[in-house]
Amino acid sequence: MNFKILKDKNFSLLMFGKITSLVGSSMQTFALSLFVLATTGSATKFASILAVTMIPQLILGPFAGVFVDWFDRKKIIISLDILSGVVVSTFAVIYFITGQMPIGYIYILAITLSLISTLFQPTIQTIIPTITKKDDLI
Repeated sequence: MNFKILKDKNFSLLMFGKITSLVGSSMQTFALSLFVLATTGSATKFASILAVTMIPQLILGPFAGVFVDWFDRKKIIISLDILSGVVVSTFAVIYFITGQMPIGYIYILAITLSLISTLFQPTIQTIIPTITKKDDLI
């Protein structure tokens, strides 16, 4: 295995960002599910939040790479990060203003964030060859 690539600053930063993003997305999804469990007391609704996050991955996952190839990858990454921040901020403002978060909104939030993540992951994968030396790739 070629460990020389780990010394590449750009690659290391990208992988650190990808790992951070994956952990953050997973924690956010689980936190939404726990919020639903705490507010409704329903294990079914708790599990359904986790389940609906799989829908975009199952439906769009196989085609996400094709979509990514059509556009500038850097713009996709930046746009998806901004969109994710706007979506989460919007729902946070709604919660702080109203003091409640209807279950339907939580489903919309979970599906939207899953959709963003479904497009984000192949974008990161396809950018690796552009930031590393050809000899360092396996």
